[in-house]
Amino acid sequence: EVRPINASTPSSTTVITLSNVTCHWNYDGNGLLVEKELQSFSDSTDGAHGDPEKVDYYPHLIMALDNINANFAEGQLTCILGQVGSGKSALLQLLAGELALSNGSHYRKAGYSIAYAQQDPWIMDGNVKDNILMGRPFDGELYER
Repeated sequence: EVRPINASTPSSTTVITLSNVTCHWNYDGNGLLVEKELQSFSDSTDGAHGDPEKVDYYPHLIMALDNINANFAEGQLTCILGQVGSGKSALLQLLAGELALSNGSHYRKAGYSIAYAQQDPWIMDGNVKDNILMGRPFDGELYER
């Protein structure tokens, strides 16, 4: 759930605030595990279906983000960098509304939207040089710098 920013937020230029955000890849935000695996171990639990407070009972919850705090200001360019598996895609999916909160809060100022360019790696059929040039002619002076 994305809530509107109110007077208690850090700054008037803040457009998005994340407070103590935790997300799981296979949690739908409505108290249920997304995957069918809930049935496979529900007999061994007390029936608390996917409650993030009872993660210990659900070993199949896959952590995407853990206790994230961030503020994004109006007009600010933000680059998300990190190692493989560090949560970059999860953060972007959360901001885009595609990843449900398990815990914490996500506030967005009314009337504002976000845009992001997802990284989709791909390689053309060819060698490394062809992939660098992307169909342009080779300029030896440029590539010697």
